[in-house]
Amino acid sequence: MRNQLNTAPISPDSIPGWSRYRGLLTTSDMPGTIEIRTYDAPVRFNITIVDSDLCVMQPYLPQARGVESPTFVARRSNEAGIFETFATVFESMWADGRERASE
Repeated sequence: MRNQLNTAPISPDSIPGWSRYRGLLTTSDMPGTIEIRTYDAPVRFNITIVDSDLCVMQPYLPQARGVESPTFVARRSNEAGIFETFATVFESMWADGRERASE
């Protein structure tokens, strides 16, 4: 992630609220795992692939709070569609991202 004022790299730890989520992500009794990667590109969407059939997308709207930005849910179908489009974007960004080491 880059600071838009001077393009110098910033740490995810400086993102407001990150420390609150870090505590949740390192809880030892949490079932399963969550993997996080960061990347140096403008934010356009939050894309969460929940499982092989469900994708949740939320566009980044700079002037809107999170609850004011629409959330879209797509399910995989037998035909190419929204799920496949966003899953492809997610996989591309994931491949280019840097893994966050657990601390």
